[in-house]
Amino acid sequence: MDPAYNHPIYGVQITGGSTSTWSEWDRLRKAGAAARQMLLAAAAQMWNVDPSTCRTENPSSLHLIHNGRLSYGVVGRKSFNPDACQNVTLKDPKTSKNHRKAIKRLDTPDKTNGKAFLDWMWNVPGMLVAVVARRQSSGAN
Repeated sequence: MDPAYNHPIYGVQITGGSTSTWSEWDRLRKAGAAARQMLLAAAAQMWNVDPSTCRTENPSSLHLIHNGRLSYGVVGRKSFNPDACQNVTLKDPKTSKNHRKAIKRLDTPDKTNGKAFLDWMWNVPGMLVAVVARRQSSGAN
């Protein structure tokens, strides 16, 4: 069990207790920034332009300032670069549109009235399921 995956506050590998968002905030920001950086680099490469001329915009598209749009799906297939995850640039919270703001959850009504198709409902041929592996206790204290 790699300590890199330990809960940053409790020091052990646990989930639950509604601690994920507040305790993993920095790691989640870095993961999002790395993904954005990889997508922008891939879009710039596809368009043969400098990455600084590209930007992310709304949840569904990348926008090149001078040359149109690409969907994240199209760019995502070409974007993975583990080296981009090493030194990511985080957005300044002061310029972020949604940093620390309450955002209305649009999925709540469908989740509570039974209309939503939830992730645990998926079942496709050959599908594998992952769970958190826990060390079995020896019973000794």
